[in-house]
Amino acid sequence: MKKTRSNAKWTALKPKQLELLEHWLFEEKLSYDEALARAKKEFGFTGSRSSVQRFYHRLRQERWLKRLTESGNDAAEMGRVRVNTGALMASAMKLLGLHFFEQVRAEVQELKDVPLMAKLLLQNEANEIQR
Repeated sequence: MKKTRSNAKWTALKPKQLELLEHWLFEEKLSYDEALARAKKEFGFTGSRSSVQRFYHRLRQERWLKRLTESGNDAAEMGRVRVNTGALMASAMKLLGLHFFEQVRAEVQELKDVPLMAKLLLQNEANEIQR
């Protein structure tokens, strides 16, 4: 993950303000412009729309890495349990498919991961057909 620029306007916000900005962007799903207007009104934020956008993308990446870490921990724990590997693989592909559709639906303007996920899903289907 890229290092945050030292002059990023949002780094001057207090922790409670950052939490509120995060809430607006992720839970209330405000647009960048709406979140910027609220931040200017409530915090006296002096940043721009692009600053809010960079904040959003950074948090989205941090959230993804956190979920990935938690999934890794869960996977390690499950690795110690006797289970049917084929069933786990099928479940993993279902989760990947779900994530794929969430990304397509939610992030129409930025589809970085979608081609890779689509390729994995299609490759899995091709492998299943060969079996």
